[in-house]
Amino acid sequence: MGERSLHTREVAGSKPAAPITICSHYEGLPDALPHFLPQNPNGTVPPSGCNNDAPMARGTAATGAAGAYFVAGQLALRGWPASPTFGNTPRTDVLAQVGANRLPLAIQVKTKSEHSKDFQMGGISDYSPPGANEWVVLVALRDCASPDYYVIPRDHARATVEAYELNFGGRIFLGEQEFSAYKVCREKDRWELLAHPASEAEWEVEDWVRKDAKGVGWPDKRGPFPLLPSP
Repeated sequence: MGERSLHTREVAGSKPAAPITICSHYEGLPDALPHFLPQNPNGTVPPSGCNNDAPMARGTAATGAAGAYFVAGQLALRGWPASPTFGNTPRTDVLAQVGANRLPLAIQVKTKSEHSKDFQMGGISDYSPPGANEWVVLVALRDCASPDYYVIPRDHARATVEAYELNFGGRIFLGEQEFSAYKVCREKDRWELLAHPASEAEWEVEDWVRKDAKGVGWPDKRGPFPLLPSP
């Protein structure tokens, strides 16, 4: 097929319509596909997810599956073998081999929908066993844009969840603001962290975790979670 050139249909008595911009969700799709997409009365294709039309309802399971596929895709784009587990592996959504040495690792994915403010973190229920290379990737879906990703060693995520449980109790909801103050997540898309074992990552969590979580213990049994020094 030649290069795609998609134009709007001309309406009788109107000026020729200018080419439309297809939302990034449609980029790279087969040339014929736009003919099957919903169209506006003037014949243009509304960019799905860009506030032009109401998206189809999507349940929690579908949102989670989307996040796992996005993560596996990001790893594959970097040349790292990765496969979703389709829910068949406890607390693991993606298995992968990363870096030049093909380091094996397991990733639990937590996905936040486009219109949700918080990640639901209750599934981060325990620390990694000794010798395990486990990570958590938070996926924040976006309207008509690529998701944002936060790559976190599992033990770091669990320490934050445990601090929340001790201080607030109940269901655990943590937004991007909470995690953006956490140094390893201050910059998004830190995929390079995966090339080294999670146990080698620096232990840096948010100030409120160090300050208030007196009952949080380190996974390697070094004693109480280190608190911030008194002013």
